[in-house]
Amino acid sequence: MTDERFAGQGFVYYEVKISPDGSLHVLNGYSDGEKTPTLIEPRVVLAATGKILFDLWHTYQNYHLDFCDNGNAVLNVQNNHSRRTRVVDINFRDSEFSFRDEPGVHRPLSKLEEFISLLDVK
Repeated sequence: MTDERFAGQGFVYYEVKISPDGSLHVLNGYSDGEKTPTLIEPRVVLAATGKILFDLWHTYQNYHLDFCDNGNAVLNVQNNHSRRTRVVDINFRDSEFSFRDEPGVHRPLSKLEEFISLLDVK
């Protein structure tokens, strides 16, 4: 069975994870190459409307998204070359995120893709 949301994206395979409350779908695209490790790149959408909250497909970093009991999430970002990781706390209710290594700095969730694309995980 195929999922049209992944059509033409070039992923080796994919999976759909659902948030504990069912309000969000995490569309994980998996890609790999002959000499590179598998990348897991998420797109998070509202289940009811399909609206994309953030899209990290084809950003060529490795991600792992875990939902917390309070409806928030933790996103681990791993640079595919250095293998170093940076942690992002996501607050879906307030539509904001923060990097754990920048305490007290909250940014709008709509800017996550921009900050991730500029991210040099050191």
